[in-house]
Amino acid sequence: MIMLGTAIYALGVVAINIQNNLAEGGLTGITLILRFWFHIDPAISTIILNIPLILLGYRSMGKKSTFLHDLGHRLPRPRPFYLATYPYYIAIKY
Repeated sequence: MIMLGTAIYALGVVAINIQNNLAEGGLTGITLILRFWFHIDPAISTIILNIPLILLGYRSMGKKSTFLHDLGHRLPRPRPFYLATYPYYIAIKY
């Protein structure tokens, strides 16, 4: 279920948010802003920004919870690389 959820999440970020220049809240929003201003790939910036959160989670929630969190964050990161190589566009009319 984690793998399916991260695949849908990565598809939404690449196909909808990035293509339509939409922002999002939280860490994903910060990575999209870094992509817009400094052209930093969201897959890389999310990993860098997640390192302190993973370490903090390990200290407070333990090994199993940190493993599941890390699994959920590592799986979608390579997907934008693969998804961006095949151009597609989901237009949002506003």
